Amino acid sequence: MTITYPRRLYEARGFFLMAEAMDLLLDRYTDITLCFAGEIDNEKVRRELDRLISSYPGRISYCLTDFDDMATVYRTSDVVVIPTLYSEGTSLSLLEAMASGCCVVATDVGGLTDLVIDNYNGVLCEPTVASLTEALAEVIEDTEKRARLAACARETAVASFGKQRWQQKWRDILKAHLDV
Repeated sequence: MTITYPRRLYEARGFFLMAEAMDLLLDRYTDITLCFAGEIDNEKVRRELDRLISSYPGRISYCLTDFDDMATVYRTSDVVVIPTLYSEGTSLSLLEAMASGCCVVATDVGGLTDLVIDNYNGVLCEPTVASLTEALAEVIEDTEKRARLAACARETAVASFGKQRWQQKWRDILKAHLDV
């Protein structure tokens, strides 16, 4: 099973929170792997990523993936984690993961709560190591729940943010303002 942390790797996005939680989970579950896919923010993050990779040979991968290649990353992911610490607007990486049919685990902060309905289309947790570890353990252990959350995540993303809905909203706006 692959757990993915997408996009920018930096402190405010919960990189160190994720690293601490994964130290616990990788020791507990020998069948999981972790993929970090994105830009590294600073040398402190790079050193911690290097430590993780050397501590868990063959179980942690890193790739600098550009925007256009993220779909490939999501296709190989079972769970996508957005462990933001403070506040975030509408998370593109969260929407992408949901649209790709991934089970999502996100912290209960900012705009993430506008997208994830806890235990319906993902899992929300507090931005703490204990809460993130518990949320991830739950979806690692319960394959039926993980599959249900992933299906509902995709359904939510397509229904709420899909291309057809976007086109209809633009038609409505243009009609209202241009008397078309």
